This record gives sequence, C-alpha cells and structure tokens, in this order.
Amino acid sequence: MPKYKIEGAVYEASTPEEAYAKHDANKGTNASPSRERTLGEQFRTLPQDLARQLALTGRNVVTGVTAIPGMAADATMAGYNLLSGDNQQMPTQALQDVMTRAGVPEAQTGLERGLGIAQSAIAGARVPMPQVGTQALANFQRAPTNVEREFAATRDAGYVVPPSTIKPTMGNVAVESLGGKIATAQTASIRNQEVTNKLASQSVGLSPNQPLTKAALKNLRETAGQAYEKLGNVGRITPDLDFYSDISRIRSSIAQIQRDFPKADIGSGDKIDDLVKSLQRPGFDSKSGLEYIKELRKSAVGNLTGQNAADPANRSLGTAQQKAADALEDMIERQLSQTGNQSLVNDFRAARQLIAKTYTVQNALETTGNVNAAKLAALLRKDRPLSPELTTAARFAGAFPKAAAMPERIGGAGVSALDATMAGAGGALGLALQSPQTAAAALAFPFARYGARRLALSKALQKGLLKPSRKLPRGSTGAVAGAMAGMEQE
Repeated sequence: MPKYKIEGAVYEASTPEEAYAKHDANKGTNASPSRERTLGEQFRTLPQDLARQLALTGRNVVTGVTAIPGMAADATMAGYNLLSGDNQQMPTQALQDVMTRAGVPEAQTGLERGLGIAQSAIAGARVPMPQVGTQALANFQRAPTNVEREFAATRDAGYVVPPSTIKPTMGNVAVESLGGKIATAQTASIRNQEVTNKLASQSVGLSPNQPLTKAALKNLRETAGQAYEKLGNVGRITPDLDFYSDISRIRSSIAQIQRDFPKADIGSGDKIDDLVKSLQRPGFDSKSGLEYIKELRKSAVGNLTGQNAADPANRSLGTAQQKAADALEDMIERQLSQTGNQSLVNDFRAARQLIAKTYTVQNALETTGNVNAAKLAALLRKDRPLSPELTTAARFAGAFPKAAAMPERIGGAGVSALDATMAGAGGALGLALQSPQTAAAALAFPFARYGARRLALSKALQKGLLKPSRKLPRGSTGAVAGAMAGMEQE
C-alpha cells in the first residue's frame, strides 16, 4: 500500500484523500474524509503518487484519442436506442467502465481533473480529422474572383460595397440585415458618388472643392486651347496613308450593310458619308483643321448627351464625329513630330489629352452635377481610352453597378417607417409595462440600425473583405472534442 508523508507523519493509504483523512483524525479535527485538498496539498503529493498519475495520464490519452470516433459511435448508439426502444450503454461510457474495472484510477481532485482535461485535449489534437475527397495543398490559396480583383483595384480610391457582395459570411449578412440591406446600399451609393466626382475632378485638374460643371469644363478647354493656337503658323497639313485609313474605318460598318442591303435606311448613314467626304482632302491648313476639330467635338457632345443620346442615329453620328476629330488630331501630331519642335508637340499632346478628358467627363455629367460612373463603364467596355482616375471609376461601376448607382435614382437612407413604428410601438409598450429597459431598447433601435450601416461600410470591415477567411488551427477540432470527453468523465 502506498505511503504518504504529511507534515512529518507517514500514513499508509490507498489514496491521498485517505491519508489526509487519517492525518486530520490524528490532529483531532472533525474534517470529512472526503474533503477537497488545497492546491498546495495536491502538488505536494504528486511525486509520492507517480504511479497513480501515470495511470491517470494513460486514461486521459485514451479518452482524448477516442473522442472523435467516440462521438460518432455514441450518435449511432443513440439512434439505435431511439428506434429500438432499448437502452444500451454509450460506447464512450463503456470504454471508461472497462478502464475502471482494469484498475485504472479515476481523477479525484480538482488538480487531477484539470490536468486530465488538458491531457485529453492534447491527445485529441493529434488525431487526424477524417477527410472527404481530394484535399488541397497545405499552402494552397485560391485565385481571387473577378469582383475581388476589381474591388482590390478600386478600394484605395475610397469606394465601398455592402460586405455580402464580396464575402457573404454569416456575420456580414447579419450586419447588413440589421442595418437594412436597402439602406446600406443607399449609404454606399452616396459615399461612392462622392468618390466618383472626386476622381473626375482630379482627372481634369480641378480642385475637389470646385464644383464640377459644364462651365468649368469649358474654361479648361479654352485654357488648353491656347496650345492649339500656337499651331496656326505650322502651315499646310498633308494627310498620310494612316489618316485616310482612319477615316475609311469611320463608315466601315455602314458600307458593310449597304453592300448587302443597298436600299437599307440607315439612320445617320448619309450624314456620316458627308462627314467622311469632307475629310478626304489632299491637304488643309493647320488652323482650319484645329477649328474643324473643335466643331466636331462640340457636335459629338450634343449627339451623345441628353435627349439626343436616346436616338440611335444621333449616337452613331456622334461616335463618328469623335473618331473624325481623333483622326485629325493624330494627323496633326504626326506632322508636328516631323518638324523637330518637341516642345510644341508636347504642348499639343497635353492639351489634346486634357480636352479629350473634359469631353469624357462632360458626357458622363448629369444635370444634378454628379458624374455617372455607369457611362464611364460603358466607354471602358468599348475599349475607349480613359485617364487612370476615370478608369478606376469605370472599373468599379462595371463590377458593382448597384453600389455605383446614382443616389438621386435610388434615394438616401433615413429613418424608415418600420424604424419609426418599431421605436414608437416598443417605447409605448415599455411605458405600459412600466419597463424602462424595454422602452429604451425600442427607442435605440433606429440608432442601432444606423450604427450597423456605419460598421458595414467602415474602413476596417471593408479592408477585411480582401483577406482570406481564417481557418481553425490544425487539430483544434480534435482538441475541443478531447477536452469535452475529458470533462464528461466527471
């Protein structure tokens, strides 16, 4: 029988509790033989009880290793008992009983129970989880989706999206539901419109605080046009083969139709033919060419914006006028390059690009003063050249059309009728029940929804949309199962 030394006295006992009971009896105390030992007492007996602790460790390891298969076995047995009406013992409990009958000790103290749970968890963590199907490599990272790539490319500009658009996790869906899906989308639209307007202003060199109006864009064109005036002394421009090739492509689609359908009535076909013929000249004065470019740009804007844009014939003509202006500018720039005056070429090129950007922005400018990012996205789909800022706005609108919708079309988020009704009814109910807590919770409901929308579109949450979902550490499932199995021994 093991011997235990307690405060200088030696006792023979089968367990530490029995030894302490004998010690208490010798001291004349009335302590119960089954009293719980202090933590210090438990630690002092560990070396004397080494064999017992090794046996307990063995029990705990077996408990942890069999935790996951034991859960499956218990579930199977529970189903059998339910269907058969029998009351068979659970396999995990049967395993514990077998170890007890074999003489393996059971935990008796708080320290032993705590160590047992930890040991079962460690053992359970070492058990591999059953795998179904082909498993990915350990360091495998899936390729980002198209919306993830587009959001990554545009988020730094300040754009936001309802979180479930990219990562529809339970938490993201819950936050949007609390804030209201429609209200969250409306709030995102308002923020995104500010970003689009800012990018459009940056693309043409306007201050963000300066209103983006047709008048402001016209002033920019007039300033940039001063570089065009310097070309008045260049003299005659002699078109080259590239120029004639460019203008021939303006009516290529119409020519294709007319070859097979000679009598087809093609809206603006005659006007486009006249436009192409006007460009088929052996030469022209640089000043005349620049004036013609201005008229073509102005006419193109008129045909591609407002009510005129609703007519397909006007849109075809406007597109042809844009291409004609591009062909003339390309021709002038090529001839300028041959003069060797690089400074003049650079000034012309910079002015040309700025003027083109002002027209692009103006074509997308609505009467409200907001830039319609959807129109920029349409240009991008047609491979029209855009500045970096306008490309960002176009990419975002192309990937997230709802988040880039015009605020004036979808409305703004406010206190809805549902919010007001719930707050009012809940507050009245709380007062009727004389429950200030109920009344306060009801009145706080609209504020909670507002806070949820702020959270959904916050920088931290938006940034987290591009991070890979966190995975549980390897072995964590087995560790939890092992710990639970260890606690069930109590």
